[in-house]
Amino acid sequence: MSDPIQLFKDELNSVDIGKRRQSMKRLVDIAKAAGPDAAREKLIPFVQDRIDDDDEVLFEMATQLGDLGELVGGPDRASVLLQPLEALCNVEETVVRDAAAKSICKIIDLLPDQVAQGTAVPMVIRLANGDWFTSKVSSCALVASAYVKSNGSGKQQLLQLFCTQLAKDDTPMVRRAVAKQLGAICSVVEAQEQHAKVVPLYKEMVMNDQNETVRLLALEQSPIIAANIKDVSFVLDVVKPQFQELSWRIRNSVTKGLGELAKACGSDLSVSQLGPLLPPLLVDPEAEVRLTVCNQLVDFCNVVGAKQFRDICMPQLMAIAEQQDEDPRIKASAANVIMFAGPKLGKEYLSSDSVMPFVKRLVNDPGNSMEVTTKVLPHIDELIGNLNVESIQSFCKDVLIKMLDANEGFDWRARAAAAKALPIAAKELQKGGVSPDTFFEKNKLFDAFLELLNDRVSDVRETCANSFSVFHDVLGVEWTTRIALPCITDNLKNMSYLRRISSMKAITCLAKAGPDLSSSILKLFQIGLKDKVPNVRIAALVGMMECWKNLNQTDTEEIATTVKGMVDDEDDEVRMFALQMSTML
Repeated sequence: MSDPIQLFKDELNSVDIGKRRQSMKRLVDIAKAAGPDAAREKLIPFVQDRIDDDDEVLFEMATQLGDLGELVGGPDRASVLLQPLEALCNVEETVVRDAAAKSICKIIDLLPDQVAQGTAVPMVIRLANGDWFTSKVSSCALVASAYVKSNGSGKQQLLQLFCTQLAKDDTPMVRRAVAKQLGAICSVVEAQEQHAKVVPLYKEMVMNDQNETVRLLALEQSPIIAANIKDVSFVLDVVKPQFQELSWRIRNSVTKGLGELAKACGSDLSVSQLGPLLPPLLVDPEAEVRLTVCNQLVDFCNVVGAKQFRDICMPQLMAIAEQQDEDPRIKASAANVIMFAGPKLGKEYLSSDSVMPFVKRLVNDPGNSMEVTTKVLPHIDELIGNLNVESIQSFCKDVLIKMLDANEGFDWRARAAAAKALPIAAKELQKGGVSPDTFFEKNKLFDAFLELLNDRVSDVRETCANSFSVFHDVLGVEWTTRIALPCITDNLKNMSYLRRISSMKAITCLAKAGPDLSSSILKLFQIGLKDKVPNVRIAALVGMMECWKNLNQTDTEEIATTVKGMVDDEDDEVRMFALQMSTML
């Protein structure tokens, strides 16, 4: 049997960098094949001698070494992997060092505390005291993992190293690495050390560091620090002035964590401390800041509640959504927040004279950019469920009827959204004492809806088909017999086989609703089973299998004969589904 380690060595001696990279990606497989002893004694020393290879190969090496802990003998022996990874932490290429640091953290987590204290902790200290910034940067990412495994004196040494030596380094790259790890360190140190060392360092870096990138990175850690300390006022005192910073990058950075910071602060503090900061940010002169704050508002709304959110910034969001010259991305994000928060504010608010016209304009604009359309449409059905009866009628007549019409210039997604929303409108009207049957027929909404079964877009036809069962539940057998089934029957005569498949899906949805129409539905399935196009016959067979429990209470002799005859169909897939169906008869 070939020696897997020797094969691995031969492959790594190739002059082709691609082959060497692919070989290194199989390092875990080689270790499995070689066994723990050979992996420790032969494979790892060989890998360590390849540290001078190209960066692409070294990246794979750094990534794979982190997964070898169990394969070199488990927790008691995994420390053997630290030596090559320590060497990789000194290379110049950033992605290699980052991968090595991640792998070291995996190994440290695996090691018993005693082993880690004798191997990992000294390694972190060596890296932090290295001559080049590369090793110092790598050490910053390891301090938190090493701290967890350390004893009392080791913890103090690591914390001193991080907060005093590395944080005060003259090289901005090292201080940036420290700033990135502030949250991780804060989450593992004791409360006393948080307030004595970590929080003061965070404040110093945010407010006084001369390098703007260091300040930005430290600011991004604010939500994590706030979530891990008892008194978030320390973080708020640092964060709040940054919202008024002259540098838009600082404002943007602190705004990125607004949602998570609100979660850490809780509802009351978010309303009183963070709420007043939002209106100025929504009219910030820098578009990126406005976009960032809009993207954070769904999380903020979840924390403070819809009613508080309405009072804080709903008017500004409505103004942004209607600005013609606003960045489409910002308008889309604002529209998304409005459509998210609006239904939670209740029927009285949404149906009011000040809000309902705005909602109609927001939804009813075929000129909306794609960004706005994709944010608004998914919320239409939830919106309708939170309107009063008068507003639903108005919305159907002024908005949905236009969205259902392909000639009105709306995107196809609007027709799909309207098809999904219309049955919900019927249900809500019925709850409110209004006959949806009469209202829909009077305003030709049924005609527009049924036309979607012939839509040129597949998703629209499928949404329409799925909506039939909801209409059936709301309006009953009489409506289905009088309106739906004749329409589907006509569609089964359509020249387009795709339309006929959509009709099969609509029949299936109606059949799933219950056995009331089984006799009529079986006749329509029979038409589908005899269609000249195999795809339609397959759709009929699949549909019947999905809802057979609601159909087999009727006389199924004719259907059974047809299905058994299809076992010899000329199409392979039809025969397969026919065989499956025949077992159910």
